[in-house]
Parts: sequence; structure tokens; C-alpha cells
Amino acid sequence: MQALTQYLSELHGLVTKHTSYSDPKALVADISNYVLHEVSEDEQALCSSLLLAGSYEFSLPRFIERTIMMQDKAFVDAKNESLSLFDAYIKRLGPRISDYAPLLRNLLVNTFRKEQSNRIQAATFKPLQRLLNLKLQSMDANTFGVRDL
Repeated sequence: MQALTQYLSELHGLVTKHTSYSDPKALVADISNYVLHEVSEDEQALCSSLLLAGSYEFSLPRFIERTIMMQDKAFVDAKNESLSLFDAYIKRLGPRISDYAPLLRNLLVNTFRKEQSNRIQAATFKPLQRLLNLKLQSMDANTFGVRDL
């Protein structure tokens, strides 16, 4: 998990320009490869916590929130790659994503509303649809905030 922590820290460093890494899309692709192909089932809970937890300062949702107004092509590409990762991660975890479903739902809806890039707005639909298709028992209409949609 140290590798994931390092990747996420580097990614957030790009936002504040405190890193030597220059391609945020490639960094998100590295995170995606690590999370989807190198993390074992035993490590999945810790991985989810680091990757998705809103309380972790270097989580991927925080990166998207911090870059929502940045329209630089490199950051738009990184956000698009991040949304693709969310889709693949939801697919991989299935119902086990339920603890993070409200956070992801809020992130995806807020990104759609605030993002200026049409490509990023469109990219929010696939992970949101996958999340809705899980039909999680813990996600009733009130919990999921259907009225806000």
C-alpha cells in the first residue's frame, strides 16, 4: 500500500506544483494499474480506504474536487482517467463498494454540475450508472439523494 500512498501523494503534488512528476494522466494510469491488477483481495479494504475515503487528504475524490476548475488539458485528461478508474473499481468490487457509494455519488453529481469540460461531464455517467445498477440495499432513495439528482 505504500506504493498507492506515494502515487496519490505525487498526484496531489501536481496540483500544488510540489512534485517533479509532469504527467497527471500517466500517474492516474499507474494508480489504476496498481489498484486493479496488483492489489490482492486481502488488501482491498485498505486500498479502498486510501483511494476513496473522503477523510484521506490524498484520496482520488479529493484530487477531482481540487481540480474541478482546472481546465488545463493535462488535468482534464487525468480527471477523465480517474473517472474511468472509478468505473472499473466499482465493477471490480461490486456490492463491496457500498461504504463508499454515497461519497462516489456526491462526487460524480458534483463533478457533472461544476465541471466545464463536456468530456468530463459525460465521463461521470458511466460510473454513476454502474453504481446505480448495483441496487445496493443500503442505498434507498433517501440515502442516495435521488431528490438532489
